[in-house]
Amino acid sequence: MSKIIVRSFFLSNLILLPCMADSTDSLNSVKKPLADANSIESCPSPLDIENKKGIFTAPAKEHPAGWIGALIDSEYDYAVKFEKAYFFVLRRKIEKHLGFLDKCTYTTFSGKSLELRLAHGRLDNKFMSVEGTSWKPSRDISSSLALECTDQFRDACKFSLKPNYSISNL
Repeated sequence: MSKIIVRSFFLSNLILLPCMADSTDSLNSVKKPLADANSIESCPSPLDIENKKGIFTAPAKEHPAGWIGALIDSEYDYAVKFEKAYFFVLRRKIEKHLGFLDKCTYTTFSGKSLELRLAHGRLDNKFMSVEGTSWKPSRDISSSLALECTDQFRDACKFSLKPNYSISNL
């Protein structure tokens, strides 16, 4: 059986998981994980955020997407605490809210506010929908179309990418 290397959020950096394969279980028949249709993302953990001369990055679950932000005079700073994420609703549905994630904010060791945004790399994949129960009406923005997530546990502020949505779907 083949293996996939996945980054773990515990003390070890890598864990091995079996790939999804069809009934023949041959190496040539390994299927892609189901993340393509509606990839579930979340704000990265502060431990996953790297700083290279004031440019902060973190991997996203869907390749080639990634998280990026910048701070001036912060080449040796690092993220220590997740604060909140903001999501703006473009269309309300009974089961999901369709819109886009604005940013995930963190506090750095020096006390600065760091904002990370998801860089998709694809222009046709900008719409998202919130997932889970951590998203609440924003207390900072006085609009019923603004949601925020302040839960601190890993993967609390989940959302799914909607590759097949366009303005005409709204």
